[in-house]
Amino acid sequence: MAEEWLAEYGEPVHRPRGLLDVVSNAHACLDSASPEERRAVFARFDVVVHPGVMANRLKPGVKCPVSEWHWTTGTLIPPDPSDGEGEAVVEAVQPFFTKRHFTSKYDIRQQFSGMLYRLRNGVSWGDMPLTWGPTNPIRERQLSWWQKGAWPKVMETLNAGGRGVPAYRRSTLAQFMVVGRDRAGISVQGWTGELGTTVA
Repeated sequence: MAEEWLAEYGEPVHRPRGLLDVVSNAHACLDSASPEERRAVFARFDVVVHPGVMANRLKPGVKCPVSEWHWTTGTLIPPDPSDGEGEAVVEAVQPFFTKRHFTSKYDIRQQFSGMLYRLRNGVSWGDMPLTWGPTNPIRERQLSWWQKGAWPKVMETLNAGGRGVPAYRRSTLAQFMVVGRDRAGISVQGWTGELGTTVA
């Protein structure tokens, strides 16, 4: 009796795993599959999409013109500058400012690293950690570099090799629950999110 029960129990356990294998393998090769092959994969499922609750994913406050510029131009956010690159940043902004701009008690390279951190991670100024010093002077310096036209010059200086990552951008799409059921009645479901679709 135990063997019969285990055999009956094992079938529905293995079938969803097999179904997940089909989904995983299909996901990996759908880009190169022909329309007929894609149709054959999707024909196995009865797919239903349930929209989730739409949350406000936008940061409060005024839009950051520097982030907007990076999104529009596709300019990457470079890694934190080395010693030599830090000097190159200072040289790039010198033509735009008087000597007074460089007599601040705050380290320019350290502040610049804070600016890059915020752009990479989408952190609001109010949530910035104090790793790079007080937030207000960093924000004011970045704004002055932007308003004077120095920011694109700095990015040109540091992005010569195309290094870096895109500026962080929050998704404004709602999350969806996608449910797929095969012909045998076994279901697979997952949430779509900012990082793609998770199947569970």
